[in-house]
Amino acid sequence: MSPRHQLNRVLNITVVALAILLVAAYGADALIVRYRVNPLVTLHIPRYLAVPLKGGRTEFIDDGTDNQVCVRAIFPQLGHYPCWYASRTTEERVDE
Repeated sequence: MSPRHQLNRVLNITVVALAILLVAAYGADALIVRYRVNPLVTLHIPRYLAVPLKGGRTEFIDDGTDNQVCVRAIFPQLGHYPCWYASRTTEERVDE
Protein backbone atom coordinates (compact mmCIF):
# COMPACT_ATOMS: atom_id res chain seq x y z
CA MET A 1 0.00 0.00 0.00
CA SER A 2 1.48 3.33 -1.02
CA PRO A 3 1.93 6.18 1.45
CA ARG A 4 -0.49 8.32 -0.56
CA HIS A 5 -3.18 5.63 -0.32
CA GLN A 6 -2.62 5.32 3.43
CA LEU A 7 -2.92 9.09 3.88
CA ASN A 8 -6.19 9.16 1.92
CA ARG A 9 -7.56 6.33 4.04
CA VAL A 10 -6.63 8.09 7.30
CA LEU A 11 -8.19 11.34 6.09
CA ASN A 12 -11.41 9.57 5.06
CA ILE A 13 -11.68 7.85 8.44
CA THR A 14 -11.05 11.15 10.22
CA VAL A 15 -13.74 12.97 8.23
CA VAL A 16 -16.29 10.21 8.84
CA ALA A 17 -15.45 10.10 12.56
CA LEU A 18 -15.84 13.88 12.89
CA ALA A 19 -19.18 13.79 11.05
CA ILE A 20 -20.45 11.03 13.37
CA LEU A 21 -19.24 12.97 16.42
CA LEU A 22 -20.97 16.15 15.24
CA VAL A 23 -24.27 14.34 14.61
CA ALA A 24 -24.05 12.66 18.03
CA ALA A 25 -23.36 16.00 19.76
CA TYR A 26 -26.31 17.65 18.01
CA GLY A 27 -28.58 14.73 18.93
CA ALA A 28 -27.51 14.79 22.57
CA ASP A 29 -28.02 18.57 22.67
CA ALA A 30 -31.53 18.16 21.19
CA LEU A 31 -32.46 15.52 23.79
CA ILE A 32 -31.23 17.71 26.65
CA VAL A 33 -33.26 20.67 25.35
CA ARG A 34 -36.42 18.56 24.89
CA TYR A 35 -36.31 17.23 28.45
CA ARG A 36 -35.17 20.44 30.16
CA VAL A 37 -37.89 22.09 32.26
CA ASN A 38 -37.40 25.60 30.88
CA PRO A 39 -35.04 25.65 27.88
CA LEU A 40 -36.09 29.09 26.57
CA VAL A 41 -34.77 32.41 27.90
CA THR A 42 -35.80 35.95 26.96
CA LEU A 43 -33.00 38.48 26.47
CA HIS A 44 -33.68 42.23 26.63
CA ILE A 45 -31.58 44.02 24.02
CA PRO A 46 -31.56 47.85 23.91
CA ARG A 47 -32.57 49.38 20.56
CA TYR A 48 -31.27 52.63 19.13
CA LEU A 49 -32.53 54.55 16.12
CA ALA A 50 -29.72 55.92 13.97
CA VAL A 51 -31.04 59.12 12.36
CA PRO A 52 -28.77 60.73 9.74
CA LEU A 53 -28.29 64.50 10.13
CA LYS A 54 -26.97 67.15 7.81
CA GLY A 55 -23.22 67.25 7.49
CA GLY A 56 -22.88 63.46 7.55
CA ARG A 57 -23.42 63.13 11.29
CA THR A 58 -25.72 60.59 12.94
CA GLU A 59 -27.96 61.07 15.98
CA PHE A 60 -28.78 58.05 18.14
CA ILE A 61 -32.19 57.95 19.81
CA ASP A 62 -33.10 55.41 22.50
CA ASP A 63 -35.99 53.24 21.26
CA GLY A 64 -36.54 51.02 24.30
CA THR A 65 -35.68 47.34 24.36
CA ASP A 66 -36.25 44.44 22.01
CA ASN A 67 -37.01 41.02 23.46
CA GLN A 68 -35.23 38.11 21.85
CA VAL A 69 -35.96 34.49 22.77
CA CYS A 70 -33.02 32.10 22.88
CA VAL A 71 -32.51 28.48 23.88
CA ARG A 72 -30.05 27.22 26.49
CA ALA A 73 -28.14 24.85 24.22
CA ILE A 74 -24.95 24.50 22.21
CA PHE A 75 -26.63 24.35 18.79
CA PRO A 76 -29.72 26.18 17.45
CA GLN A 77 -32.78 24.25 18.66
CA LEU A 78 -36.57 24.77 18.53
CA GLY A 79 -36.13 27.48 15.91
CA HIS A 80 -34.10 29.80 18.18
CA TYR A 81 -30.47 30.80 18.43
CA PRO A 82 -28.49 29.45 21.39
CA CYS A 83 -28.18 31.95 24.25
CA TRP A 84 -24.37 31.99 24.07
CA TYR A 85 -24.69 33.32 20.51
CA ALA A 86 -27.69 35.61 21.05
CA SER A 87 -26.12 37.27 24.11
CA ARG A 88 -23.23 38.49 21.95
CA THR A 89 -25.67 41.07 20.52
CA THR A 90 -25.45 43.76 23.19
CA GLU A 91 -27.49 46.37 21.32
CA GLU A 92 -29.54 46.67 18.14
CA ARG A 93 -29.07 49.61 15.78
CA VAL A 94 -31.95 50.51 13.44
CA ASP A 95 -30.91 52.71 10.51
CA GLU A 96 -33.55 55.07 9.16
